[in-house]
Amino acid sequence: LLVLRDHDDFCVVSGSIRVPLLQDGERPFKDAGGAIALDAAGKPITQRSESIRFAVTVPKKPMPRDGYPLLFYSAGQGGAYTQVVDRGTFAEQDQNKLGTGPARYLAASGVAAISIEAPLVGPRHPSADVTGLDFFNVTNPVALRDNVRQAALDFTTLITAARALRIPPALCSEASTSDGGQFKFDAEQFYFHGHSTGATVGALVLGLEPDLRAGVLSGFGGSWLYNLTIKEQPLDFNNLVRLLLGYKSGDKPDLFDPALNLAQTLWEPAEPINWAARWAIDPRAGGRPRHLLIIEGVIDGYFPPPAVNAAALAARAEPLLPTVESTMLDDVALVGGRGLSAPAGNNLQTETRKVSSVVAQHEAPAGIDGHYVPFEVVAAKHQYRCFVQSGGERVPAGDANDALAACP
Repeated sequence: LLVLRDHDDFCVVSGSIRVPLLQDGERPFKDAGGAIALDAAGKPITQRSESIRFAVTVPKKPMPRDGYPLLFYSAGQGGAYTQVVDRGTFAEQDQNKLGTGPARYLAASGVAAISIEAPLVGPRHPSADVTGLDFFNVTNPVALRDNVRQAALDFTTLITAARALRIPPALCSEASTSDGGQFKFDAEQFYFHGHSTGATVGALVLGLEPDLRAGVLSGFGGSWLYNLTIKEQPLDFNNLVRLLLGYKSGDKPDLFDPALNLAQTLWEPAEPINWAARWAIDPRAGGRPRHLLIIEGVIDGYFPPPAVNAAALAARAEPLLPTVESTMLDDVALVGGRGLSAPAGNNLQTETRKVSSVVAQHEAPAGIDGHYVPFEVVAAKHQYRCFVQSGGERVPAGDANDALAACP
């Protein structure tokens, strides 16, 4: 472990863990390979392993007796393992202001954050590519599916390691413990935030990991079919699919296209909607229903409203009022959902307890895609900070002027 950086409200410590790699073949799996193979008992076969970096923050606040609450962060496409620390507004990035990411706001509430290097990005790519484009390689659909699953399993390894992680106090002298011992993390207060690609990965992690208390998904939506037919960013996917399938210029692929439905069938194991029930409605054996906050920017060109609505329906999530985009209310009504007054929480009754399952919509700032609302809109930052601070119990309306304002 070493000190990566020291900010006003938190320290950043870097380390490494070894993760099993389950995909066969040679990276980046452009034309072949990338499948997770199973043995005769149906268990995945480990092909090899590698050491990857993580960055973890230590809030400069007294550590609770059982350790700091810890949020696991899964970055967007091509994002560095320090995205949770540094991904602020576009203006802050242009000024090279570091330490302005979600970790800053979480630290104000005494919550630590941790993230890792994603598959096929930077050091985990043979050419050190940082675009993340090979992660979503549609020309090798098997690898695309299992890239998502490998990324999710990386986080299960990280979560296991975090339970035993100890940080010497000398690495963050302005933080403190009651006995002067090492910093640790409270496994009863583990949270998850995935953005964009990280949210797609996070849909699986939230379904797999029984001990996560709550999750935040932003820049998120469901259905690979929607991705292939209505997604407009970072490019017009409908037109791309038309070209790849050799359709005539006037032909527009739609949700009923046979080729696209074949792809959807292949990708079902990594379909976020399929994992939604595991978050709260029907958790894995031994797991507990967890709280959920979906942050939607309107309009998100990467995940337009139909994709977000589909995910909300699958999770039985309900929107905060007033909504910014009206179809959300119409769609959740199909499963008995309604709008919620803020602060909202514990709105979903599961077999064992009530949990929060909430969508917070925000209008995108002028000239900025709604995909980036969690980094650009102050109220969204206030919401996810307060959601985590409350243990997932409450989602406020969001303070539009101060992300560090007191939580209701």
